[in-house]
Amino acid sequence: MAKGARTFYPKLFGSKFLITKEIPQAPAPSTDPAKPLDHSPAKAKVNAIMQQAGLPLPVEASTLPATPKLSYTKKQLAEHSQALLDWQNKIDQLNANDPAEWHDHAQAMQTLTFLGEDELKDLWRKYKKHAESLGIGYDSEYHAFYLLERQHQ
Repeated sequence: MAKGARTFYPKLFGSKFLITKEIPQAPAPSTDPAKPLDHSPAKAKVNAIMQQAGLPLPVEASTLPATPKLSYTKKQLAEHSQALLDWQNKIDQLNANDPAEWHDHAQAMQTLTFLGEDELKDLWRKYKKHAESLGIGYDSEYHAFYLLERQHQ
């Protein structure tokens, strides 16, 4: 059936059907602990099955770019923690009627270079949410904070 599908319907099925004989067989695992396992036949089998299914090939960890490992001394960690704590504590002191002050404090986030991209995004999201709870909005088009219209009771 696989040969028929490849022959008569190559555009419909993409010529990716394999028969059992065409799939590479993995060798029996070695019992010798000194000899490392050869995963290339198993890898070839997985790749063939993935191609047949029209799925992207799996990514191997060895092909991923290495992320630089950050290592800080205890003193540096303490300084970074204190800088983040100072920045967060200052939020409570910001004037809820002065959007410029909120903008300036947002700019101070650029000094928190030790935070990762996801951590900065999360901090930014929380900062905008807190500002909004106090009646200050953020316009992402103009990159500016502004006073929200307050409803009078």
